[in-house]
Amino acid sequence: MIGINDIQMISEEIVKSPKIPNVNAKDMRMMQDVYKEHSDSLCVFIFLRQTECNKAYIEIDFYKDIGWPYKLKQFNINKGCRFSEDAEEELLSLIHKRKLYIEPIMFSEIKEKVNSSFPEWNMNPTQDIERYLDNLYYVSFRSGPKEIMYKSGLQNIAYDLNKIEDYNLIGSSPSQILEMPLNLCRIMNKFDDVRRISDEPSRKNQIKVYERYSSFISKITTTDQWNYLEQDCWGRKFNRKLFNYIKETNAELYRRYFEVGSILGKLNPYKKLPRPDEIYTKLQLMESIANHMEDKGVIDEGIQKHRIADFAYENRDYEAIVPSTMIQIIEEGINMHNCLANYLYKLSEGYTHVVFVRRKSDKEGSYMDIEITHREIIMARLKLNELPKVEDMEFLIEYAREKNLICNPRELIMGDGEYDELYGREDLIDFIERIEEKNADTRLDGDDFYFDGQLWYL
Repeated sequence: MIGINDIQMISEEIVKSPKIPNVNAKDMRMMQDVYKEHSDSLCVFIFLRQTECNKAYIEIDFYKDIGWPYKLKQFNINKGCRFSEDAEEELLSLIHKRKLYIEPIMFSEIKEKVNSSFPEWNMNPTQDIERYLDNLYYVSFRSGPKEIMYKSGLQNIAYDLNKIEDYNLIGSSPSQILEMPLNLCRIMNKFDDVRRISDEPSRKNQIKVYERYSSFISKITTTDQWNYLEQDCWGRKFNRKLFNYIKETNAELYRRYFEVGSILGKLNPYKKLPRPDEIYTKLQLMESIANHMEDKGVIDEGIQKHRIADFAYENRDYEAIVPSTMIQIIEEGINMHNCLANYLYKLSEGYTHVVFVRRKSDKEGSYMDIEITHREIIMARLKLNELPKVEDMEFLIEYAREKNLICNPRELIMGDGEYDELYGREDLIDFIERIEEKNADTRLDGDDFYFDGQLWYL
């Protein structure tokens, strides 16, 4: 037990000679188990002690990887007492330069005890052991700016305060120390990244952003939200919906969304702000379109070179149109909500052909797209890649007959055996069966067949 005459020297004491921990048998077994399981770390054990006159102080024991049960170092922290320069340097070196470990239950219990015995220190219970020890030491005496920052709840800034240039050493509040509004200090503290305020120009920039978006500041909960606010060029695009969306995803995606959208202009397929769960895939398509825009001349030349004008056709209800420019294809993909933009290079090199089908009664225009490769219709889809209706299939058979194309209804609808799309589409299944039955005399049972515009073939 430490006597009353030793009080003034408690915080100066570093026990350098081997010393067995002053704990009961239960705690000794716990400490030994922790030590054995985490011998690759510098194990830390913290105790709340009392002097003979019931003055609380904190004992911090460090144990190295050999020599159990003898301590490597012991530090005693007492309220109002600062370590000597050598002792302080040694403690901080252990805290900041070594991998530390503390048993979680012990850590939780000691934090509760410290908060109960020293509530004025305003210790943050969510910190890891390194930050907690740094906090504990600097709030135990009048340490200046770090004490003020820690006691104001700005633990992240306090921990890295030495990385900030030109802060006010004699400031008596966080606002005076950093020369920023207190609310902005709290926001910067959330991000655990002092680089944003590491020098005077950086701090002035943060103040500028803070003043510009003052109506949103109190709602900020994520780093991404502030990252977005820092981008001055996108301020005109900012609104409450976007602010809320950025809580759930990377702000960089939304910055890129507006950037690419400004390039695409009216060709942007997603003028309505995408939700966080769809921004990534939609941005991919927008960037694909933007990339193709750079090669517009080459793509247009290739499309026109390989375009088969004879694929155009119309009857009483439908019209088939052969596109001739990249813009037409992009616009069609946007209207149909499909991936036509990914076909541009194939089309420009003549590997495949696309035909737009319109219903003459449909004033909205885009209705069905079909893909033709080696004179075979290999794909036909409505908007949102939905399967054609029965009357659309009847048109496709007529179209194939008139243009001397191969059209296999079963293959066109069922593809490689993926039947999920056919759920609830008994009408299409019945249509296939009727067509196959009608043409049964031109094939053997069980064999595949196709239609080349005139006959069904095995």
